[in-house]
Amino acid sequence: MHKQPWKTILIDFDGTIVDSIPNLYSLYLFFLQKFGIEGNEAEFNALDGCTMEMAIRLIVERYRLPITEDLAARQFQSLFYEKYVQNCAIFPGVREFLAYAKNSGVQLAVVTAANRKLVQAIFEKENIGKFFADVVTAEGLPFGKPHPGIYLRALDVMSAKADETIAIEDGAHGIQSAMGANITVWRFAGSSWDQTRISQKISDEDGQDLASDLLPIGREHCPRDKARSIGGKDELTDRSDSSRGCKKSGLKDDSTLLQNVDTFQTWLEIQNHFSQSLRACGSL
Repeated sequence: MHKQPWKTILIDFDGTIVDSIPNLYSLYLFFLQKFGIEGNEAEFNALDGCTMEMAIRLIVERYRLPITEDLAARQFQSLFYEKYVQNCAIFPGVREFLAYAKNSGVQLAVVTAANRKLVQAIFEKENIGKFFADVVTAEGLPFGKPHPGIYLRALDVMSAKADETIAIEDGAHGIQSAMGANITVWRFAGSSWDQTRISQKISDEDGQDLASDLLPIGREHCPRDKARSIGGKDELTDRSDSSRGCKKSGLKDDSTLLQNVDTFQTWLEIQNHFSQSLRACGSL
């Protein structure tokens, strides 16, 4: 059990706060079907952690779609925003946890590759924006999750220390991203989307080929000297090792990632665990 007070909680959005992954998958399939292309779960999973702009660029390039990136983005967004806000809702227990955490003196932020406008729309629909100090997006970053840049940005934005911060994530890319920033991760595994079935497909050829385009090569993409390896071959390496620099990041399977991650099926379980950690360090 953590022995010092938690001061910051950084929470993923899609699949963690909002039960949106099945809807996102349906929209992804529908968009590709317009061009006679059959999508698949491995490719969809590889796009997890990308901004919408990144995902569209990769799809347009990969399938050589007869459409510009800008037009593809406009077409997808017109479909996406209406269906997303209409069909997606927060998970049971989210609101109660956010209120409990904020009342405990912890600062909260969303850390997401999703568009800020989309997050704000759900905030308004569900009346949860009041709990968050900020929304940290991947806008302007060269890579989304699993690169740690978005979590390193979140630490800066929130003036937070990694060892006083919890990240709550649902998938392998987000878990790896937070771990790469030295943040303790709790995994929410209560999504209606079958995470186990999806995560097993990370290494499939379709998903891995696309995933390789999402991940950084070169030292210029390591935002801090603190970016660290989380073990294994082809992981982010410490920049202090001048002979190796920042290598191309690889995807870890869930069996490796989850060895260091507490996993919860409901937000009530997360709230109870958080309460226990507060008691353990004398904050309650």
